Amino acid sequence: MLVLLRERATPAYRVRDLTVPYMHPSWRVALLREGTPFIAVGCVSVLAPVFFCYGLQGLEQDPQVVLRERPPEVAEGVAVIEWAIQEVFNYEPLSPEEALTVVPDVEIEHCPPGGSTLLAALISNDLNHYV
Repeated sequence: MLVLLRERATPAYRVRDLTVPYMHPSWRVALLREGTPFIAVGCVSVLAPVFFCYGLQGLEQDPQVVLRERPPEVAEGVAVIEWAIQEVFNYEPLSPEEALTVVPDVEIEHCPPGGSTLLAALISNDLNHYV
């Protein structure tokens, strides 16, 4: 998938593998928009045939997660990542609403009791982790 992204992304983007082994139940890839503080991120679950895309704003240690109101720099990168994930894996996307649905009776480390989401269970409970 990284090769496909490098072929299809415009020169304005740098492709990065953000997968952190043993930390998240997903593979993560990012498109960094040159000259901006925006990063488009796609996460492919290793537990179910779903993926989730979002944005990060800020290149520092603790960037802000952008879920809904995506600036054009994030929206364009997310569209490229979504296309590549569907092309390679044929997985279904999770919308922010679906991803943030609380899963009853599931407890996940670093999630409040009774507040574990589908996103935390299948993708990650730490979206602003930037490597």
